[in-house]
Amino acid sequence: MGISAPRRAVFLDRDGVIVSDTSVNAGAGGLYEGAAATIASLNADGWLVVVVTNQPAVGQGVLTEDEVRSENNALAHLVGSGGGHIDAVYFCPHHPAALLAEYRLNCQCRKPRPGMLLQAKDELDIDMPRSAMLGDRITDLEAGRRAGCGLLVLVESGAHTQGRITTHDPPLEVTPDAAAGSLADAAAYVRSWGLSSRSLPNRRPAADNA
Repeated sequence: MGISAPRRAVFLDRDGVIVSDTSVNAGAGGLYEGAAATIASLNADGWLVVVVTNQPAVGQGVLTEDEVRSENNALAHLVGSGGGHIDAVYFCPHHPAALLAEYRLNCQCRKPRPGMLLQAKDELDIDMPRSAMLGDRITDLEAGRRAGCGLLVLVESGAHTQGRITTHDPPLEVTPDAAAGSLADAAAYVRSWGLSSRSLPNRRPAADNA
């Protein structure tokens, strides 16, 4: 048997991209209309769909890790009911100023750092230059850039007007390759990019300046 080639993936932020965002980032809101069908279309085109989400509410004592996992399982069920499939979900419960000491970490998994994406790369054998990061904040795209994703799309359906999250990391100069009003519009751009022989040049991972 031959060795299978690394697979391409679409990395998705959760709150503000797949589900409606909340002001305290505590709990998944309602599934955006068309999100499940959009994810199903990406599945059908051979993309892995991987969710990468910061969940600092855990470190603030608002949610437990088990409650976040329950939310993510519920999200996967909703997407599945609509014909789609999420291949993996990674979440970061840490925050440098978390109220709970065990989560008060300047970790590598909290976006804009690339830890969750790189973990997925290793565990799922993902070809990062052929993969895309879709998020509603520039810090999502910074994480994608640092991880070496070949395509960065800003989804203007969540907190895209709020700028960077609070982070010790200096800003990484990132310009989205596209902006989209919804996950469906962003996925259409991903499919076009993936099929085009004129795809954007492969990027190398950016140095982490932290």
